[in-house]
Amino acid sequence: PAAILRGARNIGGLSDRALDDPDNLRKTLAKWGETLEELTTEFNRARGDEKSALGAEIMRSSHGLAGSIVHLLDAVGIDVTREVRIPGGRDPRQLDQLAESITRSILVQSRYGVFAPYRHVLETDAGEP
Repeated sequence: PAAILRGARNIGGLSDRALDDPDNLRKTLAKWGETLEELTTEFNRARGDEKSALGAEIMRSSHGLAGSIVHLLDAVGIDVTREVRIPGGRDPRQLDQLAESITRSILVQSRYGVFAPYRHVLETDAGEP
């Protein structure tokens, strides 16, 4: 039901039109991915503060897209399992950043019953952690 998908799961891109037309939702999610692709291209050309700002935007948006897709898959009974392999010899600071990113992904994509706890427990009313 819409109330659970939007209110409890907080699935991004789930407009009234998308609820009525699954193809509209697919197009919305695909467009979201294309926008991320464009931002990544901009990121590769950016420098300094612009690069940092774009990187933050890409991470927020990609966590949101992945979380939305995982919650939709879960709603129809499909489990998602990820395996992460990290090559040796990495700088510990890189590993800390990676651990933070993985932690955020797990929190965004987790559920407690029908709820997405990250949105209901860890975010403020403005939607920012």
